Amino acid sequence: MTFGKSELDPMNIDIVSTDIFDTVLLRNNSCGSRLFLEIARQAASKLKAAGYALNAEDIFRTRNEAQALAYRAVEIERPEGDARLEHILRLQSRLLGLPPSAIELLQEVEFDCEVRALKPNRPLLGWLASFKKQGKRIIGISDTYLPQTMLMRLLGAVAAGHPIEKLYTSSDWGVTKKSSRLFEKVIAAERAATQRVLHCGDNPHSDFTMARNAGLQALLLERPGYVRARRKLDALLFLIKHPAHSW
Repeated sequence: MTFGKSELDPMNIDIVSTDIFDTVLLRNNSCGSRLFLEIARQAASKLKAAGYALNAEDIFRTRNEAQALAYRAVEIERPEGDARLEHILRLQSRLLGLPPSAIELLQEVEFDCEVRALKPNRPLLGWLASFKKQGKRIIGISDTYLPQTMLMRLLGAVAAGHPIEKLYTSSDWGVTKKSSRLFEKVIAAERAATQRVLHCGDNPHSDFTMARNAGLQALLLERPGYVRARRKLDALLFLIKHPAHSW
């Protein structure tokens, strides 16, 4: 899509909603395991400076275990919901024998590593800014375990001057886009006419099909196939080089 040359009629839109990861904030070509290992290495260094001698391997392993357990609990207790970073890190700190005070350190390490792994989608941000100049409200809707406060910090750090006025995350609202329930919650919170909200994002199911099922206008902004291919290749290379770190 060429931003700014869309056939969308601004006269039929009051709110433009956007997904965040791989839409407004673009991840690099690394797989998720590589990011988690980098987080573990940085956490080991920070924890050592704070007086806790832990190796990166144990931090990586317990993060994966804690995240898997958190999502398993969500699947059983509230299938339409999402896990929360706070709960994941609290469980991880317990597995590592760390005090609750270490949770903030782990969260800040995660934030710093995310900032380094992301870059702004300048064309999309410019397109959103043009809508804002026309008086449209710009919001973000994300299925993520990150809290809204941390996600807004990431936006500020990676895409300073972005036009997004409000964020809605599945971790904070307890429902997801992939179930369409988060769209329903957002429409109610915004007191908007459903058919006058345009949502755009990279996921064919969550950002397009479910947005349309909820009554919104939808625009699919998939990343190029080579990006997905490179990540799959990186995941394979990571598994070959770090078989003990796979999850």
